[in-house]
Amino acid sequence: MDVSNRIFGYTNSEYLEKSMVHFQLKFLWNFSANLPQPILEPSCKNAIVIGGSEGFGFAAADHLLCKGARAVAIADDDPVQGQIAVKKLCDSYGKNSAYYVPYDLRSDCIVEIGLKEALCKLSVIHIIFNDLDKERLPEKDPVVKKDKSTTARMIRASLSLLGRNHGGPGGIIVSCASIFGFMGWPENPFPVYCNKEPVIEVTQDLALQERYNRVESKKEEEETLESLRMTVKNSIAVITGGASGIGLSCAEQFLLEDAKFIAILDLPSTNAEDVVAKLKNQFGQDRVGFFPCDVTKDDQVNSSFDKIVESLGSFDILINSAGILSRKDKWDVMVNVNVTGLTRTTIKAIDLIGKHNGGKGGTIVNIASIAGFVPVPVLPCYAATKHAVVGFTKSLSYHYEKTGVRMMMVCPGSTITPMSINLDQDMGLSFVSEDEVIDFKNQQIKQPPEYVSKAMVQLIEKGENGAVCMVYDCEPPYLLKVPTFYDLVKSPL
Repeated sequence: MDVSNRIFGYTNSEYLEKSMVHFQLKFLWNFSANLPQPILEPSCKNAIVIGGSEGFGFAAADHLLCKGARAVAIADDDPVQGQIAVKKLCDSYGKNSAYYVPYDLRSDCIVEIGLKEALCKLSVIHIIFNDLDKERLPEKDPVVKKDKSTTARMIRASLSLLGRNHGGPGGIIVSCASIFGFMGWPENPFPVYCNKEPVIEVTQDLALQERYNRVESKKEEEETLESLRMTVKNSIAVITGGASGIGLSCAEQFLLEDAKFIAILDLPSTNAEDVVAKLKNQFGQDRVGFFPCDVTKDDQVNSSFDKIVESLGSFDILINSAGILSRKDKWDVMVNVNVTGLTRTTIKAIDLIGKHNGGKGGTIVNIASIAGFVPVPVLPCYAATKHAVVGFTKSLSYHYEKTGVRMMMVCPGSTITPMSINLDQDMGLSFVSEDEVIDFKNQQIKQPPEYVSKAMVQLIEKGENGAVCMVYDCEPPYLLKVPTFYDLVKSPL
């Protein structure tokens, strides 16, 4: 037969027959479109890469770490190559970025041991990438039923680690197959997974089964989520800087929403006691308390929070509203309040209510600013403090699985508060002119603080961990997606 009439070992007619794979692929695309489409950023996540010592597996491990994964466990049956792969990854991404664990797909016992060892080293696992090294299987590997195949056993074992019904965090399982798996090509000279290890079929079957299980439990899950959903009603909230401005407005709004108790933390030199007395007269003597506290003083923060827990048992919400705009020669004081003080109260609260310390979890909302996302040439030091709040809060949100504390932000535009009213030229730097400060102040559309406090309630009751809420120019609040490093626009230097 003329070689020119053969394509990849097939006759033209045979190849055309094989080209029907396009119809199969079209079906598969439609099939996959109907499945849930989870989105999971690898940043700060842990992964197991099965068969990760070389090839696609090693490339997957390298890519996950490049995308910001916290650590990767290389699960492989070749300890020499596995350790070499780990060394390469640690050299590139730092010590403890990769670990080796034994894994032999032919032994259920070793598979279980390897996965448990990976879990022991990583504490929690979010991603499992399965690149089973099929070329190491025996050449005369007997045909097995697909539900007993190594792929099926791997996926089931992975589900026991990741599945929320097993106490896992949820996550993603990826099976590495091949285009040849759709085309039904002969065994030789292609790897054994073309026909003996039905990776694609098994993965699809188990995905359908998992989808069915999700549909069956959807009502139960929704009922559980509804019972766990936080509401301001009957909650105990701590508000720093709660005697004035946005903090006071939040206290009033929470009490209107039937919060059980509001603990106001503010400087003893302010009119906080008078403010608290008015709130008690309006909403009830036993629903508001004042705890004198300077957030820049570690001992005062510890004492105030400890007193709150001692008298109330715990709390559900922390609103970090304490913030200042200082004079030009006092920018370090502003940094101490807006950044150091907020950091101190946030960490103290997480340690008190976090699940990692036996707490029940809760919600922390840090009040940042639009100035945390855009330059403010007139007030560069103030903008710097708000950028710090944004970075700090977003970073802490990645620890939600351990702490059970939602980290969120409200970013107001110019709001009618004592701070914005008192803005003058003395708050700029020496090279910022008086006219620039006045122009900046006059250009702002100042919104009442109630816009922010009402958005705060909505965010607490509806927002997810890591949510960022913008409130400015008297417009309805909206959520902002903060770009990651990989969303940034890059151009050659």
